[in-house]
Amino acid sequence: MAYVLFALAGLGLVALVIGLLAVLLARPRRSRVAPPAADAVPTVEIVALGISGSGKTVFLASLFHELHVPLGGRPYFLGTDAEQRVTLSGVLREVSDPTLPWPPGTMVGQTRRFTFDCLSKVDDRWRPVLRLNYLDYAGEVLEHTSEGGRQALQQLETYVKGADAVLGMLDGRRIVEFMRGAAGGRTYLTAAIQPMLGIMAATHCPIYLVITKWDIVRGFGEPENADDNTRLDRVRDALLSLPQLRGLVNMRSIVRLIPVSAVGPDFATLDATTGRIDKRADGMLQPMNVEVPIAAVLPDLFRRVAATMDVRVSAGVDAQVREMMRLSPLQWSSAIAHFLSRPAGAAVRATLDIVLGRSYGSEVVGLLLDWMGRPYRRKGEEVAAFRTDAERQLAEVSQARIAIVEHFHKTMYVFEDRLPASRLWTR
Repeated sequence: MAYVLFALAGLGLVALVIGLLAVLLARPRRSRVAPPAADAVPTVEIVALGISGSGKTVFLASLFHELHVPLGGRPYFLGTDAEQRVTLSGVLREVSDPTLPWPPGTMVGQTRRFTFDCLSKVDDRWRPVLRLNYLDYAGEVLEHTSEGGRQALQQLETYVKGADAVLGMLDGRRIVEFMRGAAGGRTYLTAAIQPMLGIMAATHCPIYLVITKWDIVRGFGEPENADDNTRLDRVRDALLSLPQLRGLVNMRSIVRLIPVSAVGPDFATLDATTGRIDKRADGMLQPMNVEVPIAAVLPDLFRRVAATMDVRVSAGVDAQVREMMRLSPLQWSSAIAHFLSRPAGAAVRATLDIVLGRSYGSEVVGLLLDWMGRPYRRKGEEVAAFRTDAERQLAEVSQARIAIVEHFHKTMYVFEDRLPASRLWTR
């Protein structure tokens, strides 16, 4: 079922790309714009918020551990520089060692920006074709006011306004307390996380409420044989009973509730009396759903654009689409660059800016057009009689990016099919 939905997903986007291409291909051809460089990498900006102890850094270390080598037929793996690799490896080492305490929370001066390259096989070598900037912000900023904290809070608001997605980390241990009616859980959700919710409410991008430590969210009154979706549905209803959270969901076009576990179901136990989370001596790391928050970003971005712009599409453009089919990869890249420099392209970008609340570079807009035009691109490549090295390289880069976005789409459809309670919006 999930893969059937995936196959249908592109149909809603085809109308958009047809309309854009009709404008693109009907344009006056009085000037030329150089095609984007083959190494121009689209970049996605992600900001993670959460008060101290919510598990932001542990989640990130687990995410990188899961994706830092090419496994399981995944069309990419994550690369980063040596310093960041060692930092994340150190966090994971603390987590995985049952004799060591859990890593401490991130302090104000420890806010870090991690850059991850999605590396894919192009021209028989691994090269970056998509980039993720991930800001791991200190939870202390959302809890205490100080001179340094005020400046950090202002910077945080700036980063959030420029983000493509915001992850709001909800501490699974506090969720269990709330579900059990404990005062600590009520205080956490009704007071402690309110600054985080307020900052997220001011953004235009998709919001992902990530429930960390999902492996311990058990025993709060759910049926004995409850599966993850039943359990998540109970948590969802309880969270939406809170006016501030319900208001945040109601005002947004995309909000997801994503349960994750950085360690998996058989690594730690929650002491119901003390509330302490203890590592098991025989525990094995088996992270769960850690890829989902980053896999959701581009599919949700494209979904919002398509839902907003498809009403603007004009009809009767079959001839223009047939012309598109004859474009080679190099001509396609040049067409995108030229389109974005013309008034029609400027209008499209202005619409994107209004819809999504920020300006996007030509690489991200080009990726959007590339993804939506993939059926026509493939047809054009099939009929091309000759391809230069530059065209071949551009085609391989494009195919690699499309493969990654398709993988993200499949990941999300499988996730939603398994956990339909994760989708919080109705529009």
